[in-house]
Amino acid sequence: MAMLKFLLYLIIMLVFIISGLVFSFRNNSLINVDLLFIQSSAFSVGFWLLSTLLIGFILGMLSTLPKRFFQNIKIHQLSKKNMENKIPSTRVKHESNKGT
Repeated sequence: MAMLKFLLYLIIMLVFIISGLVFSFRNNSLINVDLLFIQSSAFSVGFWLLSTLLIGFILGMLSTLPKRFFQNIKIHQLSKKNMENKIPSTRVKHESNKGT
């Protein structure tokens, strides 16, 4: 199942990469972007659109990191608490069987 999931992600990524390359080759008119304090040199429209898409994707992934980090901490704490609760219950079962 993991291999199928990996292949699906790989195919989707290849489709996006190929469509991005075709998009950037088709939109080759040059534009300058003024970022208030910085003026860029002339790049194609495709470059600017794909770079903003990539930056947005990276920022989106980075914005989920704190939530994932705290979820992993909570999962670790609950797993540890669950293991602590399991150990005494198994000891009680074994001790009750010794008396019979």
